[in-house]
Amino acid sequence: MEELDRERNKLETLEAKNRQRSAMQEAENAEKLKALEQKQRELECLETIKKMNAAKARLKVYEQEINSDEEILDLLHDNVKQRKVAPKLGSLPELLLTPSQPTAKLQQFSAQPQSTRWQLTTDATQEDSTTALARVLADSINISCLLVPEPAVFNGDPLKYKDWKMSFQTLIDRKNIPVNEKIYYLRKYVGGPARRAVESYFLLGTDAAYYAAWDTLEERYGGSFLIAKAFRDKLTSWPKTGTKDSAELREFSDFLRGCEAAMLQIKSLDVLNVCSENQKILSKLPDWLTGRWNRKVIEVEEQHSCFQTFSNFVDFITREAKIACNPVTSLHALKGSDSEKFKPTKI
Repeated sequence: MEELDRERNKLETLEAKNRQRSAMQEAENAEKLKALEQKQRELECLETIKKMNAAKARLKVYEQEINSDEEILDLLHDNVKQRKVAPKLGSLPELLLTPSQPTAKLQQFSAQPQSTRWQLTTDATQEDSTTALARVLADSINISCLLVPEPAVFNGDPLKYKDWKMSFQTLIDRKNIPVNEKIYYLRKYVGGPARRAVESYFLLGTDAAYYAAWDTLEERYGGSFLIAKAFRDKLTSWPKTGTKDSAELREFSDFLRGCEAAMLQIKSLDVLNVCSENQKILSKLPDWLTGRWNRKVIEVEEQHSCFQTFSNFVDFITREAKIACNPVTSLHALKGSDSEKFKPTKI
């Protein structure tokens, strides 16, 4: 029995201690709430004080502007006899002062109360804001009427891969859209052997599949050696230019300039500077142009004891194509005009 009594006493003491602790916690929480409420009130008071200070500052600015307007009116009233037409006032409405009735206009405007003056100025500012808003809306409508750009379809030509990749990344890949939509657009703008190379990744529709498809395209069509080989294959398969066909010569010069631009980034195209490659390219040109280039090569060999570079050859072909395609004095233009003269008229 004594042990039971001891345990009961211990339990009672523990309960009493717990009650005291809970009471103390409640008192602390109440004090914290009071402190928070007091801080909130202080913040509200500070906000109201800030608003009042801002309103006072605005009133001071308004009074200063009113005083400056009144000074301008006084100056105009004093000097109106010396002026024929008064200039526009900065923040006041337009007053056209004529020699017949300048003072009447000024007296009529100065007789108006300050509230009406500020009403006129606010109306002018509102009109300016509405015109600016209308101009912005018109610009946005014009922009929305433009066609949305989209990349071309890549069919597996290594010469077009870099351009297609840049357009696809700019218009689609860098936008904040889900990967499923990116895979859909990639399927849409890929065709031919390139589509067959990555078609298996389209079925998965995951991030890893999308990036794996890009790795496959980069490996198969984006390598520098592959692009250089494509340039050389197209150059070797280029048909021979006719003796009197100036349009084909200009097209060939455009392709040679593309090869020259690619040489800056693809080092394996430096082989075009070799004389044997230049001999292969000469087989695509007419005989009269080959003779002219031969004279250039001989002059450089006699002066510098070296062969002409590919860039020099491209400059030579570009100039000859420009001469051959002159719309007025070239042989092609003269023959075209003669054929139009002797063309029979239809009855």
